[in-house]
Amino acid sequence: MKFILKMKKQLNRYGQIIAITGGIGAGKSFILRCFRHLGFITYSFDQIIADMYKKGGSAYQAVATAFPECTTPDMIDKQLLAKKVFSNKEDLIKLESIVHPIVREDLYKFVKQIKKHSKTSIVVEVPLLFETAHPYGFDITISAIVNKETQLNRVLQRKNMTIDKFNAIVERQTTDNYRIKNSDFIIDTGVSMAHTFKQIKILVYGRYKRNSIRYGNHRP
Repeated sequence: MKFILKMKKQLNRYGQIIAITGGIGAGKSFILRCFRHLGFITYSFDQIIADMYKKGGSAYQAVATAFPECTTPDMIDKQLLAKKVFSNKEDLIKLESIVHPIVREDLYKFVKQIKKHSKTSIVVEVPLLFETAHPYGFDITISAIVNKETQLNRVLQRKNMTIDKFNAIVERQTTDNYRIKNSDFIIDTGVSMAHTFKQIKILVYGRYKRNSIRYGNHRP
């Protein structure tokens, strides 16, 4: 699989807020870890939401009130919650109306605090960047892309994941074609971890020919 890097913008190590997005199983979390390894400051929506769902977390009470059947004494049961909202669009909208504003506010506070003492660029993992209408104002958008076979194999290795659940999640996510058209950079994660990391280093260190890099031609 080959993807052309679209040079709309220049990725910098300083002064930018960079979004990583992509479909389920596309390798977003691994890309985030790679950027952290290269010295960037990172922020994960999934990790923040997991913390918010714990008892005492900023979203716990609101979600517990809206979905009491998905609540334990210590946390929101994410598996039960996912099963419920992905089978009912109204429940999904209700959950997003609770969680998304809290996450956005947390991100804004995080960025504001970081900027007080660091100029290092911040990389944010945003699973549903294109699916939500909120304008986050990221300087750079990177989309993780992977072939469907690899994507399915990765996702089915997760605990309590099924084909039906996978299809329900994919159905509410945008397409890779849309991501390619609307992103500044595309990273193909379907070859190997080494190959993925090499692409990221190319972006960070600038070892490419402008307007001409084909990631599918690079091998670890």
